[in-house]
Amino acid sequence: MRHRRGSEEAQGLQAFFAKLGGVTGETFEVEPISITPFGDELVVTHVRDRLVVGGAQIEIDAVVVWRIVGGHIAEAWDIPAVNTARPQTRTEPGVERPEDGA
Repeated sequence: MRHRRGSEEAQGLQAFFAKLGGVTGETFEVEPISITPFGDELVVTHVRDRLVVGGAQIEIDAVVVWRIVGGHIAEAWDIPAVNTARPQTRTEPGVERPEDGA
């Protein structure tokens, strides 16, 4: 679980996505499944992340919780379901699926 506060949050998110882009060859995608506000301060999202790492296509469910203060993200928690990450069944041109011997 990643957790940061205030401006450190924005810098941390930028660094995280820059590093993720390099590791995945810019293949990282987020599909929002649900977005639910709780009052004026909390927002909870269920997302499905898709990425390619080392030639393997991976799909991971995650929950992200944002705490909003003064119209800005004050805190964020990103909780990936890493123990249930799964290879994707669709293929991209030039990328073999793990079961194809990649």
